[in-house]
Amino acid sequence: MDELLPVEEFAAEVKVAVQTVYNWHTAGKAPRAHRIGRRLFFRRSDIDRWLIGRAEPEPSVRPAS
Repeated sequence: MDELLPVEEFAAEVKVAVQTVYNWHTAGKAPRAHRIGRRLFFRRSDIDRWLIGRAEPEPSVRPAS
């Protein structure tokens, strides 16, 4: 089964405040979250996909003319 991280651990991993994660969640910009009671949890696989999707593409290298 996939690991669930509480919102505090996810925020620490991406180096933002917990409130920022809640703001992202409200705006639909965070990975898919699961609410258990009053807390948000994120699956490791959803975080990994979200991080890959946010990665900046490698700059294209043009050959010298």
